[in-house]
Amino acid sequence: MKMPKMILFDYGDTLLLEPDYNSLRGTKALMRYMIKNPLNLSAIEINQHSKQLWENICQPLRDQGFEFHNFCFQKLLYESLGIEFSLSPIQQEQIFWNATTCGVKTEGIEELLEYLWNKEIRTGVISNISFSSQSLKERINRLLPNNHFEFIITSSDYMVRKPNHLLFEVALKKAGLFASDVWFCGDLIEVDCKGANQVGIYSVLYRNIIKNDIDSESINFDCLVINDWQQLITVLNTMHFGNKDDYL
Repeated sequence: MKMPKMILFDYGDTLLLEPDYNSLRGTKALMRYMIKNPLNLSAIEINQHSKQLWENICQPLRDQGFEFHNFCFQKLLYESLGIEFSLSPIQQEQIFWNATTCGVKTEGIEELLEYLWNKEIRTGVISNISFSSQSLKERINRLLPNNHFEFIITSSDYMVRKPNHLLFEVALKKAGLFASDVWFCGDLIEVDCKGANQVGIYSVLYRNIIKNDIDSESINFDCLVINDWQQLITVLNTMHFGNKDDYL
C-alpha cells in the first residue's frame, strides 16, 4: 500500500444513502405530467407492470453481469402501455428518482472529500446503476456540491457492471494513472473490493452504519477495512507522516 494519487468511490451506500426507497411514490410523482393514458391505469397498476418488467428482463441481465439503461427501460415500460408524458427522458428519470428517494450523505463524506482536495488527491466515481450518468451527476452535485470528481462512470453507460474489470480499466484510462496509484472505496466485498483488486487497484471496504456487520474475515487479499470516513483520513495522515506501523 502506498499513498494514492487518486481515490475512486462507489456511489450507493458509499457516497450517498437512499433511505425509504419507494418506486410507487416515484410513479405517482410522474403521473402529474401524464398527457396520455389510454388504459386509464392507476399508479399502482403502472408500478406493478414496472416490477414485472424488472423481474423478467432487467434482473436476469444484471445476474449475468450486464446493465440496461433507464432511458430504454422507461421507453419500453411506458410505450408498451400507451403512456406519454410532457417530459423529456431525463426529466422523467429525475422526477421519478427524486420522488422515490431523496438521497442522504454518508456521515463524514464531505469532510473526507475536502481533505482529499486539500491534499491534492484526485477523486472519481464508478457506480453500478441503471439511472443515467447525467442524473447521477446531478444528484451527487446537488447533495455534495463541493465535490471535485473528475468523472462519474455508470454501468448504464458501459453495458457491464462491477466487478467487471472493464469499468475499472476505463477509469484508469480516464485518470491517466497506473493501478498502483489508485484506491477504490466501496461497501461490497465481491463487487467493489474484489473488482478493484483484480486490476491491481488497492481496495477500501467501507462498512457504513447500515452494513457495519459485514464479515471482513472472508477477504483474502490486501484490503483496508474502515467503519467510518474519519478512519480513512487517519490512515492517510499516518501514511503522509511515514508511521506505517500505526495502521498496519
